[in-house]
Amino acid sequence: MGLPARSQLLPSTRQITARVWSSRTLTTTRPLRQIEPRYPVDTQPEKPINFYKTHGRAFFKAITLAFLTYQIAYWAWLTLETEEVMDQKKREIKSLESEVRLLDDSRKSHRPGT
Repeated sequence: MGLPARSQLLPSTRQITARVWSSRTLTTTRPLRQIEPRYPVDTQPEKPINFYKTHGRAFFKAITLAFLTYQIAYWAWLTLETEEVMDQKKREIKSLESEVRLLDDSRKSHRPGT
């Protein structure tokens, strides 16, 4: 006995096209009846532990990355602010030193007897 020919095993393209056209609906409105789900619906709510079992690592990773990003931004901001304050203090010291020199020179020039 021989094997059946390939054309006998597989449906022809005409048969497939006929099936597709016969099962298509041409309306764009939804049916009025509600479709029952094919799987059983649990009546009990899901426990919170199940959420953390499935999403715990991703949640921990997101929180950790957010915390690290905040710490890096805070450190950078603090460094820049410290440099700005130090620069202001140095400028203030220079201006005060120049003012002291001017006052000292004017005092020496007005001193009678020197």
